[in-house]
Amino acid sequence: MSYLPDCCGGKESASVLFPSCTVRYDVHPFYSSVNASGAKPTPLVPPPPGKSQISSPTLIAIVASISVSAVLFAIRYFFLSKRAKTKDMTSQ
Repeated sequence: MSYLPDCCGGKESASVLFPSCTVRYDVHPFYSSVNASGAKPTPLVPPPPGKSQISSPTLIAIVASISVSAVLFAIRYFFLSKRAKTKDMTSQ
């Protein structure tokens, strides 16, 4: 926050991006307070406590892809280590 006066002093709007922080300000609203139909948008309601935001199909897809990746990694490791042992035996 101490960098804002030096980089953004007197400007109507700015975005400051750092690896651990993003700051945006504007003297005019940079979001829409009315949707296309002219009605005010309904406020976002946070999910009830303890309720996961990830759907079951998404969770299944994530777990399945991680499992398949782990199995493929183990198979590749097995074959590469077997090849290295075979190569060592033939060179002796």
